[in-house]
This record gives sequence, structure tokens and C-alpha cells, in this order.
Amino acid sequence: MRQAIIDLGTNTFKILIIERDEDNKLQILYKTKMPIGLSASANTGRISVAGFIRGINALKAFKTNIIDYYKVDKIIAFATAGLRNTANGKEFVEYVQQELGMRIEIITGEREAELIYEGVKMAVPLTNENILMLDIGGGSSEFIIGNKNGIKWSASYKLGAGKLTEKFKPSDPIKTKEVNEINAFFASELADFFEAVKKYKIETLIGSSGSFNTFGRMAAARYSSSEKYKEKLYFKITAEQFTDMHQVIINSKIINRSKIEGIKLIRSEIIVAASLLVAFISDELKIKNIIQSQYSLVEGVLSLIKN
Repeated sequence: MRQAIIDLGTNTFKILIIERDEDNKLQILYKTKMPIGLSASANTGRISVAGFIRGINALKAFKTNIIDYYKVDKIIAFATAGLRNTANGKEFVEYVQQELGMRIEIITGEREAELIYEGVKMAVPLTNENILMLDIGGGSSEFIIGNKNGIKWSASYKLGAGKLTEKFKPSDPIKTKEVNEINAFFASELADFFEAVKKYKIETLIGSSGSFNTFGRMAAARYSSSEKYKEKLYFKITAEQFTDMHQVIINSKIINRSKIEGIKLIRSEIIVAASLLVAFISDELKIKNIIQSQYSLVEGVLSLIKN
């Protein structure tokens, strides 16, 4: 049986087509993603009309060009903060159900963290060492502390790269006083995280999804090779390399940032907020190792599929 897994994120919609082979192992037949931008207005808390239409058109394209082409038997669609934290998220889900016959489940931040953990575990060989997993989305960021044996602690914060960019509207390039203001906001919002993390010795940060994919591509282009990055399910970035990239990101203008190898145009504005969040956490925890995981939530859903 062929199945489609769709992750409706705030910045991008992702789709995965899978089926079981002759040995009953799940095989990925096709995967792609489409930039959307569902971020709700800070004033209304609603997805804009333009964002609503982009989301609907993306799902129509998925259905016509991918799902129907692969003759998919079952669709599993998950929505995260882009719909979870918006006033008209349920309206979007109902419209998709009526127009496309596609059922979308809006999952909790806790469930999102569980699926991210499962996805990361498929890509990165975990050990008994407790590590921090961080998935920076457009509307929220999921923090997970765990190891190969499971999750020890997790929480979802409204610290998505898109949401932060809209809230602070940083200068181009960002000013030092703005960096300090954002860092103060992080310290306040993450107070319970820093209290919880005291129980664990965390030296390694594993990051997944769009922003960390950007860091991985950028690091490969600058310090390794882009081909080596493409061949791996995870990519290691030293703390020193990240610090260097962070300075490049926050000291550049958006028009120049989009020309840096590894930074896609869609990420060129919001990557500043994401980089600031990673830099703040890394400094506070004195992180020694950073690993970018190619797998995240959408791959984590594979752990749920039994038949």
C-alpha cells in the first residue's frame, strides 16, 4: 500500500510518498517540499488571505501532481504551529476536507516533539548521552532532551523564526541593541527550559528542519563540500564554524545574504532570528557539538506506520 505523509509547517509544506518493498520494509519513493508562509498576523492572529490561498494551492498541487500520479492509497497529514496557533487554522482544515477530501490532524506541541525525536533518531545514531534536539519552525520551536532510550523532557515555544522576525522586525543588518533585546526575550521565554536543563549534562545540539538545513548547507559549502552534505543523513558542524557563520549572517544585509551559498532566498530574512536563537542557546549551555539532521517530523511519522 502506498501512503503519502504531509507535514503542513508554517514556512513549508512537505510531502513524502512511501510503500513497503518485497521484504516488508518501508521505502521512500518521493519527497519534496513547497514554500508557503502561513505565519499569522501579529495583529489579527489569522492566516492572511494570500497565505490561505498559497496553502490550498500547494495541497491541490500535491494531490494532482504527486498523490494521484503515485496512486496513493492513504494520506496522513499533520499540521503544526502554522495552523495550531492561528485563529482560522480550523477553518483551513475544514476547507481542505470539503474541497480536497483530505483530513488534516492539528497536532499538539508535545506530539510534534515526539515525532521530531523519532525522525532525528532515524537519521542520527544516538547513544546514552543526553542531547538537546531543536527544531526551529516558522511559528514555533520544539525543544527535546533525550537519548537513544527516549525523551527525558520536551516543550514547544512560540519562538519560530518567522514569528520572531515579525515580532521584532530587525534592521538590515540587525543592530547590536536589537540583538540584546532579542536575547533578553529568549532568556525570559526559555526560563523553564534553562531550569529543566540543569538536570542534564548537555554538550551536543542536534537541529532539524529548514533553518538547520540552511546551516548544514552553508557549513558544507564553506568548510567541507556540498556533495558530502547531500550524501549524509546528518552533518556535523563545529561550535567554531557555527560562530563564524552566525557572524556572517547577522552582519550581512538581506540582499547579500541571499547570495551566500547554502542560504535559499526564502530563508534569507528569517535565518537571522533562527541563528540568534541557536547562538543564544549554544552560548548559555556551552554547546561543544552541533549536528544537523536531515530527518525531522515528516520522517518521524514513519515510526507510526505498522502496515
